[in-house]
Amino acid sequence: MEIQTVKLQDEGWLINGAMSVPNDPANRHYQIVQDWIVDGNTPEPEQTADELKAAKMSKAVSMRQARLALLQAGKLADIEAAIAALPEPDKTAVSIEWEYAQDVRRDHTWVQALGAQLGMTDDELDNLFALAESL
Repeated sequence: MEIQTVKLQDEGWLINGAMSVPNDPANRHYQIVQDWIVDGNTPEPEQTADELKAAKMSKAVSMRQARLALLQAGKLADIEAAIAALPEPDKTAVSIEWEYAQDVRRDHTWVQALGAQLGMTDDELDNLFALAESL
């Protein structure tokens, strides 16, 4: 087996983007990976920072989860005013999304607009989505 790339995984390594090798000395490919590392090679993270950000931004939560997270964050009561403060046609579009969407993604433009109206930073929005995912 010739190793081209090694990415870290929860329980071992992903070799050449195709084969998972567990972190288990009893596995026959384990020593090959160890030798590759000893030769001065460094495994890559499972996902780059850009890949992690893209994955986080595209995650969807249900509107139920979003509303419960906003409630816990003390922001739910402010949503209607935040929507009303948006300029048209954004106000109408965001109002439709808020009332009728089944889910919401962190990268939706209306999430950014409402977050700004609520005075939330990107980190606060990320934390709000993380909370929503747990509900």
